[in-house]
Amino acid sequence: MALQRLRALGAELLGQRVRTNDGELDLVLRLDGRLLCVEVKSSRWIGSGAKFRPGNRFSLSQEQRQVRAAQALARRWTPGREPRRVLAELWFDEQGRLVQERWHELETRPRKAHQRRPFRL
Repeated sequence: MALQRLRALGAELLGQRVRTNDGELDLVLRLDGRLLCVEVKSSRWIGSGAKFRPGNRFSLSQEQRQVRAAQALARRWTPGREPRRVLAELWFDEQGRLVQERWHELETRPRKAHQRRPFRL
């Protein structure tokens, strides 16, 4: 689902579940000449009042590994350009239909706890 949304924006898929010495990246795309690394977290929809968010499973140590992996790939695939990093949170109902999505632009360096900006699709 996340890949479909990004392809609709003109992003070119470079790899899925890309493994590096530093960690794994769920999606690696090229968008507007920059590397876009996407972490996808999904969950079943519990209701609008639910406090759980799929992104809560994206720990600071995971993010630090992702930063190193994204920077290593960017040096090889888009030299001189910082990679963009995005967290996609997706909620699905019991039938597998997308109910809600939230996209967060992540900093090029690891975040402090719970510090995220919206990503504009």
